Amino acid sequence: MSDHIGSFLNLKCHITEAGHKLEDILIIYAILHSLPHSNIWDVVKRNLLDKGKGLTLDVLTAELISVYDYSEHDHLADKKDKKAKSDQIALFTKPSSSLNDSRKRGKKAKHLDKGKKPRT
Repeated sequence: MSDHIGSFLNLKCHITEAGHKLEDILIIYAILHSLPHSNIWDVVKRNLLDKGKGLTLDVLTAELISVYDYSEHDHLADKKDKKAKSDQIALFTKPSSSLNDSRKRGKKAKHLDKGKKPRT
């Protein structure tokens, strides 16, 4: 998100350096318009626009980065939870005898490869 916002701020600097004046509100609207169309971002946009004249580039940047970091953290936590649950399910659904059988077969194969007889 910071790179995304940074690209707009960089563009504003280039336009200003070229001698043109660009109001912050235009950059704010451009950034808001560029956000993904999803429930969470639509709510964020509405809340930011409700600030009216209190909405500055600094406020916008801080809010967007905060929401992005929070949603990324939740997304990563969800992935970890799903992985942990799938690992637990795999442990409970795999019969233990099949694990022991595969281990025994693995030992026999190792001994046969070395030319030794398997221990019994």
